[in-house]
Amino acid sequence: MRELAESLVAEMMAEKEEEIRKELLDRQTKIEDLQKKLQASERRAEQGQSTSEDQSRREELQQQIADEEEAQRVREAELEAERQRTAEDSRRQAAAHQTATAVIEEESRQAAAATPTSVPPVAASASALTPASTTDSNTAAQGKENAVVDLTELDSVPVVIREQEVEWPRAARFSKRKGVVIVQATVDTDGLVEDVTVLRADDDEFGITQAVIDSVMQYRFKPGTKNGVPVKTYATVTKAYRFIVR
Repeated sequence: MRELAESLVAEMMAEKEEEIRKELLDRQTKIEDLQKKLQASERRAEQGQSTSEDQSRREELQQQIADEEEAQRVREAELEAERQRTAEDSRRQAAAHQTATAVIEEESRQAAAATPTSVPPVAASASALTPASTTDSNTAAQGKENAVVDLTELDSVPVVIREQEVEWPRAARFSKRKGVVIVQATVDTDGLVEDVTVLRADDDEFGITQAVIDSVMQYRFKPGTKNGVPVKTYATVTKAYRFIVR
């Protein structure tokens, strides 16, 4: 069941994620070009070669840069929302697949029950007649309580309610690297992150991956639910980056 869900998520997300990732990189390139034009205009102003038209152009460039950066942040948020929706869709598809399989198995059992068979009586073993000990019951209950519930079993998946900006190390900011880091967070019943596992890291240098892990550990989620009750489960977080030297 879990393998099916993971396969569905991977197939449904791959194309959309690559499309948005390319758009984010293209937008970052546009921001860099605008910044270069702005810097050139500012140098002319420092040299006393600026006109009123140049001043208006600088203000226009500053506004364009601000607009592009805001659009980039919105697109990153849309990517995460798309991932949440895809996870929910895959859960429904996997559940439908499970239901169809259960129907087929039930029909097979009914067909087998309709066929007379002769089965010799079997004496019940002593262990089958002996109630489980209180200790064993408590241990089983505790294990179930602490278990991580798969996304395919949820009513609702975890949703980010407080995000922590990534504090990129200085070495990373001057590394001229670009790419994405995708991590899987284990979210407890209070919406806190217990653990972070790296699913993809385009660069494992300059502290890039660790910076993302440190950021996600401080996230706060609305926890996922099963049968209306908050449960421990997983959430995926994607961080795109493109570093340039200014």
